[in-house]
Amino acid sequence: MSDYELYGDYNEVDDEEEAPKEKRGLGFAIKLVAIIICFAVVAFLGFRLFTFNYYPRAMKNIYFTDTLTAYYNEQGGNIGALTQSLRAPYDDADLGNFFCDNLIVIPECGEIQLSLRFNTALYNRLGTEFAPEDVSFSLRRSGGDESATGAAAGVSVPAQLVYSEWDEFMMYKYVKLVFDGIDFPDGENKIEWLRLDITIDGLESDGPYMICIYENNDQFSKFTEYKLSRKERPK
Repeated sequence: MSDYELYGDYNEVDDEEEAPKEKRGLGFAIKLVAIIICFAVVAFLGFRLFTFNYYPRAMKNIYFTDTLTAYYNEQGGNIGALTQSLRAPYDDADLGNFFCDNLIVIPECGEIQLSLRFNTALYNRLGTEFAPEDVSFSLRRSGGDESATGAAAGVSVPAQLVYSEWDEFMMYKYVKLVFDGIDFPDGENKIEWLRLDITIDGLESDGPYMICIYENNDQFSKFTEYKLSRKERPK
């Protein structure tokens, strides 16, 4: 056998060995890309979940108004604050224009605090932007004409919005709301529900955006103690 024939045999062996390596390299690259995509999707979903549930500290913590500060000092810090998970924290189950959270109720002091959040994509949906001074808030409670529905349901609460603070993070805007002067009677006249009404000046609509922020009725009345952290003390 000549040297040329042997040389040809060597080439055939090398080609057979290299082909599987190329296939293995391509398979590894595909797996690597798939893993990267999976991690990217998980990271994106995790980020969206984080931003959706995120509230700045000032939006979550209790705010000490003059009334609450005086009550805190009178009670030696035992203010009897309560909180409640909102069963329907949005104005619309499909659109979800506004969301409420971080409810704090101090019944004996007549105060209720909560935070409101909305995505700035709402501006596109409404076709206009609005500034904090364009938004007004009020409360309605159970009572009055039981057959009334929508914006007419319940009766107006003579509460005062004594504090509001706006903040923003990423695509969300937030506002901390504190209402004072609320009477929380017991017995038959107790407040079975409280509703936050949101009105935007200059915007044509059928009525305010409405979110139930408090319930104390036969269907739902679960409250838990709101424990003050070390940083939540009057100045």
